[in-house]
Amino acid sequence: MNNAYAIVELDPLLTVNSGSMAYTSLGNNQYQLNLGNLSPGQCVNFWLSCTLSPSAILNSTLCMNAELYPIAPCVLDSIPSPYSGTISPCTLPWDNSSLQVEVSCVNDSVRFVVYNTGVLGGADMDCFAPVRVYVNGQYILLDSIQLQGGDSIVFMFAGNGQTWRLEADQHPLHPGNSHPNATIKNCDTGTCTSNLVNILPHDDADPIVDIYCGLVTGSYDPNDKTGYPLGIGSSYDIEPNQDMEYVIRFQNTGTDTAFTIVIRDTLSTDFDIFSVQSGASSHDYSFRMYGSRVLEWTFNNIMLPDSNVNEPLSHGFLKFEVRQNPNLPNGTVLQNSASIYFDFNAPIFTNTSMHTINDNFMLMTDIQKNALENDLQILLYPNPTTGILLIDKKDNKRIQIQVTDQLGCLQKNLLTQDQISSIDLSGLPMGIYFVSIHNGQKMAAQKIVKL
Repeated sequence: MNNAYAIVELDPLLTVNSGSMAYTSLGNNQYQLNLGNLSPGQCVNFWLSCTLSPSAILNSTLCMNAELYPIAPCVLDSIPSPYSGTISPCTLPWDNSSLQVEVSCVNDSVRFVVYNTGVLGGADMDCFAPVRVYVNGQYILLDSIQLQGGDSIVFMFAGNGQTWRLEADQHPLHPGNSHPNATIKNCDTGTCTSNLVNILPHDDADPIVDIYCGLVTGSYDPNDKTGYPLGIGSSYDIEPNQDMEYVIRFQNTGTDTAFTIVIRDTLSTDFDIFSVQSGASSHDYSFRMYGSRVLEWTFNNIMLPDSNVNEPLSHGFLKFEVRQNPNLPNGTVLQNSASIYFDFNAPIFTNTSMHTINDNFMLMTDIQKNALENDLQILLYPNPTTGILLIDKKDNKRIQIQVTDQLGCLQKNLLTQDQISSIDLSGLPMGIYFVSIHNGQKMAAQKIVKL
């Protein structure tokens, strides 16, 4: 790579103080660092020292990304990437379309914009592409788009303080592994759960881009391990073939300087040992793989002060990436932990990072499909709702209302001859429900998100 350079974009709450090499501010929190000529296999490390704004909110998530230029087409994967779930694939040649997703909070509304950044007439989409919307990791909406080159489409939702994500699929033959998406949280007011930005993958599958979103924390376990994406639900569901990135953090909480720190990680047989890529770190290290799938990082002469002497400098971290073995079956549990050795002391063991393979959360079930069919002219709103669901119907006929969960279990059963105007869902847990309304002749079914 001749005249290589990196562009780093930081969260607005981070202010750059200094760097290990010269950098140029490009505005909008972007910084360019010139890396010179890079030979195959050559690595260049650099760092930017930043100060976090005192206005940063505890448990909020800040994101940063780095991109490597110039981009040679040969570095982008050309293996077709079919649409997720049960969506019919596009079998036509690539139409030169390229999608991009942006999000903003406009007053009290979440505003997503999907752009086709291609040229009008030369990059018009030949096929519909699926669009999926999530609220707090719950899959709530499937839609599709077909845009001319240079065109865009807007999706608007009522803000409620939750974490909203919209993702759109590129054409299956689009160069690389781009999966455009955008996430926003804390738009308007409502109950907010932290770190939901990380439960689904970021758009950084291509080798020329890396995205990291970290949590603003106060006191925490200083020696831990986290796998990204975090996964959905209590079993931390992820899709098969999803690449994983692990971050191991450590801190010297002893009473003297640490001279050598060794971290060992025995990789599960559900991972492809040949795909391991050791990545960024807080300090220089040497890396090796040996024995029965053991990964080892050695920080020689790290001179890590103890937290009593210098708390900010007593921390360190490392990152590595690894692929799953191909096509693991649903229910496979990926577990991973590490041991940390400070000089000659007994090891400190991190928590066990866990994920479960499950591609069902990406599928539209028959129940969901039926819920989108509306034969009876009845409107249920607001959706999502925090409790009271209003009913707008055209007549005063006797109706039966049933509310079921995603497993088909009946949660509410109401029968009335009156002009009922609302349903109280406040006693139900947060999740997805299906409201069916019968008037003896016709039926209306709608999917409802309870926040």
